[in-house]
Amino acid sequence: MKRLRKAAALSAAAVLLCTGLSAGSVQASAEEFMEGVLTFSRYADYAEAVICVQDCTGELVIPAVVEGLPVRKVSFGGTRLTSIVIPEGVTEVTVSSCPLLEQVSLPDSLRILGDFAFSDCPKLKTIVIPDGVTEIGEQAFYQDIRLTDVTIPESVRSIGGGAFRFSAWMEAKQQENPLVVVNSILIDGMTCTGEVQIPEGVTQIADWAFAPAFELTGVQFPESLERIGASAFEGLNLKSVLIPENVKQIDYRAFADCPALESIKVMNPLCDFALSYEPGDGKGGPDAYTPSFSGLTGKLIGYTGSTAETYAELFGYQFESLGDAEPLLNGDYNGDGAIGSDDAQNILNVYTRSLSGKKSGCLRLAQNCLRYQRRREHRRGGCTGCFAVLCQKYAFLGSDAVGAVCRQIIRMLSADSV
Repeated sequence: MKRLRKAAALSAAAVLLCTGLSAGSVQASAEEFMEGVLTFSRYADYAEAVICVQDCTGELVIPAVVEGLPVRKVSFGGTRLTSIVIPEGVTEVTVSSCPLLEQVSLPDSLRILGDFAFSDCPKLKTIVIPDGVTEIGEQAFYQDIRLTDVTIPESVRSIGGGAFRFSAWMEAKQQENPLVVVNSILIDGMTCTGEVQIPEGVTQIADWAFAPAFELTGVQFPESLERIGASAFEGLNLKSVLIPENVKQIDYRAFADCPALESIKVMNPLCDFALSYEPGDGKGGPDAYTPSFSGLTGKLIGYTGSTAETYAELFGYQFESLGDAEPLLNGDYNGDGAIGSDDAQNILNVYTRSLSGKKSGCLRLAQNCLRYQRRREHRRGGCTGCFAVLCQKYAFLGSDAVGAVCRQIIRMLSADSV
């Protein structure tokens, strides 16, 4: 019981430390209040528009300030509005399922178009996304069947799965080229058939990009590719896959349930394999983890001592070795041959994700760990032990904030082991 209490205290302390919060700064539930036709949530230093009266029609101009608080977020839907003006100062927007919406004015302050941001708005024809937006969320413009004119700035670095699926704009792009690429992100390939070669310069493949391209039989990836998104090729008839060395992450279910898949060769010995996580039922049922290659009956090919080998062992896949990879420096998370604050920050991020059940990156963490040979412990959730050993590498960082966090966690783990 003593150990369990200390482990819980460690988890809470690590999350607070790694996010820069103190125990007294966690925000309470927001209070709601009305201003005109809008309901707002009040936070310490901003307000969020969360509900609009459903029978509200015509144009809505959202105020920039309510009750002395700047409006920073807008997230509502299901209205009969025809036009929405979102004020300067708003940084994140989600307005969905507005069947009469024809016009939207977005501010230069905007940074995130959230998941389902303007989905199911069948009368929306034009959208100008301001320069400075970095993220377009999942299904942001899904089923906007009349959306033909889209302006996407170069500042956008992340586009969620199905962001423009079943929009008129996407259909036009598919006719130009079945591989739809925006800002080096391949966002759609669902109309592809046969063998496909993804062009050099593409760095990401978005979630669900090729599902359901059931007539796709093969794909060649470019050397520029760094990430393959969740469910990108799920359920397709691929026979073999070669993952280039520069790919750093293969997201959950990326190649799941591909019945004809005979082999997957992974050239990066440090590639992250993300897992989807489902907590237990609260009645003693086990947690569930779904791997990137769920249902794989073929073999996984990679280097001895690589994350691919660890992954194969954890999930019972047949593994074929390409031989020994180049020796790795313990704690060299990014594989650049040196240990530094970037490695420490990445490992802190992995650790905090693992506390919330998100295991992406844990295989790489184990692979670089001095306790790597204790795979059985890691299978049981030994990220804490791995992290403790690696933290000792970073304690030398002196006054560096990451080093300070490492030293505190080391002390707590040391006390726990007494």
